[in-house]
Amino acid sequence: MLSEPEIKFLLGSQLVEYATADNGSRRSLSPMTDIRELGCPSHVFERVLEDRARRLGSRFAEFRNRQRTEAAAPQGDLESRIEAAKLF
Repeated sequence: MLSEPEIKFLLGSQLVEYATADNGSRRSLSPMTDIRELGCPSHVFERVLEDRARRLGSRFAEFRNRQRTEAAAPQGDLESRIEAAKLF
């Protein structure tokens, strides 16, 4: 199950690297319409997103890891973060 930020990332336009292409060229993965709004069944929508995630490979994995680390980081109040940043 993908989170909403992951879905937005996958629906957007991305550059994809192809190993079989000459000189490691990149191609653009065009933006995709949110087909849930068109009445597409959820299992079909998830299958399409899984295919896009597979095409993006490490780029999607990096995005997903970044999302998890940001969610795991505690968000303290501003004053405690300022105090922690002071050297003396």
